[in-house]
Amino acid sequence: MARKVLLCIWWDLKGIIYYEFLTYGQTLNSDLYCQQLDRLKLAIDEKRTELANRRGNVFHQVNSRPNTSVVTRQKLLKIGWEVLMHPPYSLDPAPSDYHLFLALQYFLSDKKLGSREDCETRLLQCFADKGPKTSMREAL
Repeated sequence: MARKVLLCIWWDLKGIIYYEFLTYGQTLNSDLYCQQLDRLKLAIDEKRTELANRRGNVFHQVNSRPNTSVVTRQKLLKIGWEVLMHPPYSLDPAPSDYHLFLALQYFLSDKKLGSREDCETRLLQCFADKGPKTSMREAL
């Protein structure tokens, strides 16, 4: 029986900052998204020290309900990130659709994934193969 694995991922031009897999049946809602934002903030503090205390960081996200809820907007204000929303009804793909997911699709195109663990292992391999690069386009 084929199952889907939900991958939540955040990246910048230098590469992947933080990602996590949701458990089967888990729904991404604003509470979970806010918890993820806390973990993302910790990852930025650890991996991107040049951004950690800088004012004026711009955070881009799509307009899904968990991302636009009042709770999420309050969390982002508390963190101090300026939010650049993806334009509604835009025909342009989100940067993640173009830069990140095309590369993941290419990497996984000829692979048979028999289990969730296999999926996670392959994705971790893809991320590790890329390593730190000077730009996301080079990384993928």
